[in-house]
Amino acid sequence: MDEVYRDIYADLYNYDYGKLHLRWEILEEGRWYPYRDNLRLSIESSESTLMEKQNIKLRADAKYLLLVNFWQMIVIPIQMARKSEIKNIQDIVSNDISVLLEEASRNCKSGDEISGHAIINALSRSWKNLKVSNAKLWES
Repeated sequence: MDEVYRDIYADLYNYDYGKLHLRWEILEEGRWYPYRDNLRLSIESSESTLMEKQNIKLRADAKYLLLVNFWQMIVIPIQMARKSEIKNIQDIVSNDISVLLEEASRNCKSGDEISGHAIINALSRSWKNLKVSNAKLWES
């Protein structure tokens, strides 16, 4: 795990606002929130593609799981670390959401819905295929 991310996750978990204050400056001035909207658009776009190809939808819990986890565990730490990955964050997120939904839909049939649980299972099966793994947010 990249030490920068280790510290950021510790700060986020412990709410050490003294340290967070300095890091949150990059997230101000409107640069932070558009990524959240783009993340939602990526989820909806991937769901739309899944609907067109296989007639499979995402349940609300799956959408929220993707939104919260990508936002809190990927986008915010990369922004706070000011790492180069931020330049490609939209591509990384869009790709990885598509990979997860493709994997989660493997055992579904037309008309099914993908649950949050199915997303978590898909994550463990497709970890090595995710672009975010190149950022070294969590690897040992």
